[in-house]
Amino acid sequence: MSHYRRIILDIEGMSCTGCETRIGNALMKIEGVTDVRVSYAAGTAGLAFDESLVSPDRIIDTIEKLDYKVINQRPDSECPKEDGNGSGAGTVTDKTNIMQLIGIGVILLSLYLIINNTVGFNFIPEIDQSMGLGLLFMVGLMTSLHCVAMCGGINLSVCPI
Repeated sequence: MSHYRRIILDIEGMSCTGCETRIGNALMKIEGVTDVRVSYAAGTAGLAFDESLVSPDRIIDTIEKLDYKVINQRPDSECPKEDGNGSGAGTVTDKTNIMQLIGIGVILLSLYLIINNTVGFNFIPEIDQSMGLGLLFMVGLMTSLHCVAMCGGINLSVCPI
């Protein structure tokens, strides 16, 4: 007779959503594990498993073999049910991400409106032969913001941590 149990594991060491996927894939390969929900943002893994096929210790060992540390184990009943269907899925995290995106959009729109209605986007003087070296230096500093913002971001996104 199979007896299914749900637990929440608090995991230390996740640094990105790739870690989330890696842990989820490893746990789904274990015979007896039926439902896995790993959240990088919350630092947790919620799962359902058949106690007659797999023990919680084996699940924890699988996670720790991937170089993460399980710091706490608790039954699923202690985890708040955010979405009302009893699964304990992370809809609170999803709402937080949406609110963050909306906030970023509002900030960018505000910056655009402020710059467009004050100095404008064409505040860099045109370069000609009568300019001094100091003014040329200042124009160079202002135009280098493009490299810092765009090229620097691209470099950071492809660099391994």
